[in-house]
Amino acid sequence: MIVRSVVNFLLMVTALCGSRTAALDTRIINGTLASNGKYPYHVALNSTTVGYLCGGSIVNPRWILTAAHCFNKPNVFTILVGTNKLSSGGQTYDVETIKRHPSYNIQTLLYDVAVVKTTTAIIFSPTVQPITLATVLPLPGTEAFLVGWGWITYPSNTVPNELQFLNTTLISRLMCQISFLGMIPIPATHICAFKQQTGACKGDSGGALVANNVQIGITSFGEPCAIGYPDAYTNVPFVYSWIIENIPI
Repeated sequence: MIVRSVVNFLLMVTALCGSRTAALDTRIINGTLASNGKYPYHVALNSTTVGYLCGGSIVNPRWILTAAHCFNKPNVFTILVGTNKLSSGGQTYDVETIKRHPSYNIQTLLYDVAVVKTTTAIIFSPTVQPITLATVLPLPGTEAFLVGWGWITYPSNTVPNELQFLNTTLISRLMCQISFLGMIPIPATHICAFKQQTGACKGDSGGALVANNVQIGITSFGEPCAIGYPDAYTNVPFVYSWIIENIPI
């Protein structure tokens, strides 16, 4: 295989968010349709120029947790909650404030985490609920899952209308680095998960990796898509102190 430079590799793998047609960021490959209302914390981050952009998770009535790289380009954003379909249902909230981690690095994706405040309080219901954030990372081998509206085939230029989910397994940072053949380091700010022939893809960025009913990761980067490499997620316990300093949980 071709060994890429760290910067070029990351520029490629970070394209997990993007426009609703050609530049979506991450996707779920070989996933399954999500049951209506089963993931009430999951939201769609939309922009006025490209439509659907990234996923995110509800932390409390005013704040959403997502990936910092979703905001690499300035735009006007809205949050869609309470629906499994991008085309119908749910409620839309305007965005008041976006805070990216001050140590976020656009090239290396260190500290790829952001919080988003809505202009008005999100109204909770059976299909709109917050998720609990993990303070301790579970051990490698722990079963986890993620949901998203990312591409379901690769390459593609179409976002699926219906929410998808997939099961995966947490692996160690060492095993993750070995899987990437040493092309990139996996820092403490990130964790990895892997399941053969499945994975995140364009449009899944910012979504929650969940294990034991708590959010342990934020979809960040990977080798597109589901071709035998792990997916990397921002380590929620590692950045938890910054999150709670910026969100009144």
